[in-house]
Amino acid sequence: MLTISTCDVPLGEQQDYWRTTLVERFFAVDSTMPAPPQAGYDSRMTRVGFGGLTVDSVHADPARVCRSPRLARLSPSETTQISVLLRGRAAFSQQGRTALLSEPGDFAIIDTSRAYVCEFITPGDQVMVQVPRALLTPGLGMLDEVTAVTVSGQAGLAAVASSALFALAQQDADRQDALARSAARSAVDLAVSALLDQVPGEPARSPRSELLEQAQRFMRDHLHEPDLGPARVAAAIPVSERYLFAVFQESGSTPSRWLREARLDRARRLLEAHQGEHARPIQEVGAAVGLPRASHFSRLFREQYGVSPSEYRGPRHPTHPSGTDDPALVNV
Repeated sequence: MLTISTCDVPLGEQQDYWRTTLVERFFAVDSTMPAPPQAGYDSRMTRVGFGGLTVDSVHADPARVCRSPRLARLSPSETTQISVLLRGRAAFSQQGRTALLSEPGDFAIIDTSRAYVCEFITPGDQVMVQVPRALLTPGLGMLDEVTAVTVSGQAGLAAVASSALFALAQQDADRQDALARSAARSAVDLAVSALLDQVPGEPARSPRSELLEQAQRFMRDHLHEPDLGPARVAAAIPVSERYLFAVFQESGSTPSRWLREARLDRARRLLEAHQGEHARPIQEVGAAVGLPRASHFSRLFREQYGVSPSEYRGPRHPTHPSGTDDPALVNV
């Protein structure tokens, strides 16, 4: 647990101290306060880690926090932020939308990898939950369509969700065990469900979503080709290689990592399908997934699954669990 406060900072230095704290504890942002520096700045934050989430209880005087496109490029973020109002009024703007939080329990979601503006309109308190993007987007779909949307937390599913998010901030110590991860996942799922419940219609699929699926489909179709790489995938779609990396980054992966995991998953399936007298040689399995060098294939397989390909295929080794016909998407 971490606690930061301006109460012990000299009055004229409190604003600069808080600006520095925001950058150090979150990511690069520009902060402006309406009061002159000599008036000081009353702010404090308590941070707790819970089940893979970072949960901040924040009190702050009026301020405007801006994350420009330039700062988003220079200081990347891999989290999505759920901000829940406890007291005061605040507004979040992103993608041409503005969410106004004016009642206790109101919340909104912000994509911190992109530009946005947060305004503490009055002195107030919020719970800010930083969620790893991979934990949020599978249930949410395309984040672009639902950021900076006000979720009114006074009744219904949203009230349950805001209560669960508030409860995360009541932990008196960091906790990262399996039960904490399960509870954190449930709180995030509630927030996502409440948001989708209040957003009219089904969020439209973005061009980036379509490109991601197209790139993944091309890689699955060409896994057996050793020279398959990001440059060739980008040319096949076609997009620039830089844009391809940006598309995968939004999903929490990279083209190379996704390709490696897809190859190893297919190899695992081949090992399961061909055993006993019909077993294919290990090198042949590797070549079938674009990894023709046996030593390289064995090393990558062991790194992914904890055993060598031959050990995995052994009669006493249990079949590796799989929850989808396309497990390469699990880490996307």
